[in-house]
Amino acid sequence: MKKNASSAPHPGILGLLQKMGIGRRRPVGTISDEDKYAWLGRMLADVSYEMTPAETKNTEKLNGLLPAGSRIYVVHLPNTDLTKTTKSYENALRAGYLPVPHLAARFVPDEATLRTFLGNLQSLGLDEILLLGGGLKEQRGPYRTVMDLLHTGLFEEYGIRSFAVAGHPEPHPYASDEEILRAYTEKYEYFTSHGHEYYMMTQFTFATASLLGLIDTLRAHGLYFPVRAGLVGVVGFQVLIKYAVICGIGNSLKVLRKEAANISNLSRGYRTETFLLPLAEKVLSEPDPDRYAMLQHFHVFPFNNNHARSIDYLQKLPLREQDKVTLE
Repeated sequence: MKKNASSAPHPGILGLLQKMGIGRRRPVGTISDEDKYAWLGRMLADVSYEMTPAETKNTEKLNGLLPAGSRIYVVHLPNTDLTKTTKSYENALRAGYLPVPHLAARFVPDEATLRTFLGNLQSLGLDEILLLGGGLKEQRGPYRTVMDLLHTGLFEEYGIRSFAVAGHPEPHPYASDEEILRAYTEKYEYFTSHGHEYYMMTQFTFATASLLGLIDTLRAHGLYFPVRAGLVGVVGFQVLIKYAVICGIGNSLKVLRKEAANISNLSRGYRTETFLLPLAEKVLSEPDPDRYAMLQHFHVFPFNNNHARSIDYLQKLPLREQDKVTLE
């Protein structure tokens, strides 16, 4: 789907949402559970997952659980040799999935490495990538930001046509809100001026208001990124709290600690529907059908390598069979 830089949401996005029935809103409190789960089913139909390069060795174990052609995002770890990542993408392709590589600007040591990496993607027929700044405060080469990478012109040279960028529903641990908004704007203007396809992949969050607040901010500034919102998979509270602290998501940490304070919740682990059902209620009851039209899909961060269990859980959730899944 080609995107544009107009001051109104892309008509294709709104048309699709309206066909799905999402354009019809009702007041808060009148949304039935059936409607909420039906909305979740539509949103989870094209859910994507994330793996480390080592985890891709087991990608074939997802066959029969994850639909063929689903996106598998392959993480760019700080010590990864980008010239030797081809095997990870081949693992996903062989299992019938679409690998989408992460590329963190501050982890790239030099232009030669970047060229080799992009050449390997081109040889595999891959033309979609997720661009990140990278969590390191110090860069390892000439690239500090996503814009530094984009301005090389190498992505166009090697046939990359679709770009995902990171979205932050909650305050960034290293950058101000103004800096983050400026970064969103620069990327959006680059993609639209070059005719690229683009979307935003958000950090995981447990706070509905934070995710919807990000969408409101983007829309208010004319930045119409289709959004793939980050979720967590099947995992215990202690692990989630650890990652929430690492990622600096304060609002979510408050929500998570409140959930964990309940002994029964603590014993069964975090249940994703405690975030998704209120989100469905808010989106379906919003009077303005355009307001959250950019929210299109979900992306799962399955911590602790619980890929199969996370997939199974989320597939059952729209069918209201979530209680059949045991969480640790």
